[in-house]
Formats: sequence, structure tokens, C-alpha cells
Amino acid sequence: MAFPVGFSFWREAARFFAHNPTTTIEMNDLIDYLEAEIAHDPSFELGGRTLQALRGRMETWHTMLRTEAAVSRDRWTGSALPNAMYEHDGAVWRLNQIKTGVRLFEEGERMRHCVVTYLDRCIRGESPIWSLTCERDGRLLRCATIELRDNNTIAQCRAFANGSPSVAAFSVIQTWAKDYGLDWRPDDFVVLAA
Repeated sequence: MAFPVGFSFWREAARFFAHNPTTTIEMNDLIDYLEAEIAHDPSFELGGRTLQALRGRMETWHTMLRTEAAVSRDRWTGSALPNAMYEHDGAVWRLNQIKTGVRLFEEGERMRHCVVTYLDRCIRGESPIWSLTCERDGRLLRCATIELRDNNTIAQCRAFANGSPSVAAFSVIQTWAKDYGLDWRPDDFVVLAA
């Protein structure tokens, strides 16, 4: 995500993260929170705040968004890309687009990540979200949540608790990307060994 360098807040944010190192995943989540905070309160500043305090504020924001989405009646058209099904590795894999606030909330709760914070982006058509599931021996498992951006570019693939997808899930996502002409750089994604 690019931010205007002329906006002093983002220079301040860059200094904050340089002095408070964290993981890329957490930094991205914190940037999402900061972007929402600045939109809500343009006078918000990072001066005097600790990483721990910022984490607490972000978690409060996530809780609020999850609660709002849980009772949301929001629906959106989503991407024109159809749902897909693959048989791979002795299992049936499904990629289904999420098109309601309730489903977005459920995906985040079950996968233990903050996909619900993308509700507004989904409604605006900026970030279609997909759920990858795997059915094997009568058991249905959620395997990954995928965000598309900018005319079908795979921007993110997150497994449970923001983890990386398994080798099998990665293979299905790679096949899906090829079949539907999705742009992505597989080298940008970490894959867990089987």
C-alpha cells in the first residue's frame, strides 16, 4: 500500500515502526488500523504511544468491526469470477467468494484473523475475498482466505491465525490462478511444508 510522503503522519508511522520492530503481518494489520483511525480522526498522532498500546487499540477496533459485521446485513456483488472446485490430493477443494458481512465475520472468526476489517473494501468492490475449503473423508476444513485486488491480483493468502497455506492448499490456489488468469507472484507467499 502506498501513502503520500507529503502526509507527515505516514513519515511518523515509518519512524514508529523503525523504532518498534514487529512482523510484517502485524505491521500490515496495524497500518490498516492506522488508516481507519486517521480517516476517523485526522488529528490522531503516534507520539508518546507504545507498540503495546497500539496493539490494544487495534484489538479494540477489530472487536468493534467483528461485532458490527456479525449483525451486518451488508451484501455486495463481488467479483465476476465464478466459484471454483478442484479435486486434488484425494480431496475436494472449493474456492467460494464471500459476499455478505455475516460470512466475512464467520470466516474471520473460524480462521482467527481480521478479514472482517476488509468489509468496507468488499462493499466498494476493491477487495473481493475468497474462502478455500477442503473436504476429505466427510470432514470440511477451512484452509485459506484469499484477497484479490486491482483486476484480479492475488494480494494475500492467509491460513489459520494468519499462518501460511499448506503445500496442498498452495497448489490448489496456484491452479486456480492459472485457470482464471489471476496475477500473482507465488514467491511472495510463504508456504508451510506438508
